[in-house]
Order: sequence, then structure tokens, then C-alpha cells
Amino acid sequence: MRRTQHRTRHKFVRTSVGCAVITPDYSITESKMNSKAIGEVSEAKIIARLLEKGYSVALPFGDNQRYDILLVEGNKAVRIQCKTGSYYRGGISFNTCSHNPFTSLKKYYYEDIDLFMVYHPETGKVYKVPIEGCPKGVMRLRTDAVKNGQHKKIRFACDYEF
Repeated sequence: MRRTQHRTRHKFVRTSVGCAVITPDYSITESKMNSKAIGEVSEAKIIARLLEKGYSVALPFGDNQRYDILLVEGNKAVRIQCKTGSYYRGGISFNTCSHNPFTSLKKYYYEDIDLFMVYHPETGKVYKVPIEGCPKGVMRLRTDAVKNGQHKKIRFACDYEF
């Protein structure tokens, strides 16, 4: 005896923030944003903040540069890598290196950029972090009060707020 399968037809469409599913009754369900879309939103928010403050901004052509934005200050171009910060253990954390998912190699930005600009979606704040003094791997900007009273070697987010 042959079984017949009832298939519900869904149509997948790309949106500006990810993908959406259109069901047979034409209702639309938005999926969660992927990491590329999250990064693009952060980059757009950082560019908007720079323009609001009167800076001149240039964008590199394509995705092959290690920097996301060129900030023009007089005769000097400052290379900026945009990052999305996430709250973790009392501070805003962001990666100071890129990861290759196929080879598991990490590539650091030390010679390729001049500073990080970090957008924190939960607060809407942007932080300007010079590359000098950044640790390899992950950097945390402290937002919560320190429980043990330590202040040396702690990077407080308020010192980097843009």
C-alpha cells in the first residue's frame, strides 16, 4: 500500500535582517538575525554615530579588507574595525580577532586597523577602543561595579564611550 505524503508548502524569502517563512495562509514569520546581519546593523549604527558627530566616513569596496570603515581626520585616515558587543559577566565583551570556521585559525587585527568601534545593541551605546593595549582574543569593557574594589588593570566602559 502506498502512503501519500501531505506536504505543506512554505516559501522562504530573504529579508534585510535574515530570512522569513511565508506559510500557505500567507502569514510571515521572521527568523532570528544571522551573524552577518547583526554585524551589518552594528556597522550602520556606528557609521550613523560618526556622521552625527560630524566625522567624514569612507567605506572600502568589497568585503576583503580587514577594516570596515575609514575615518578621515584631516590628512589622516583611521582604519576602524566594527564589532558587536555582548554583555557577559559584568561587562561588554567583543572579539579582538577574526575566526576562520573551516581552519579554526584566529587572525589578529594588530597591524591592520587603528581602533575598534563597538556597538552594544542592548544599550545603543558605541565605544571607541584603540588597538594598542587590546588583549589577544576577547576584550571586556567593565560596566558593573567591581565587587572586590579592584581598579587597576580594569577597562571601564565609561572611559571608552563615544
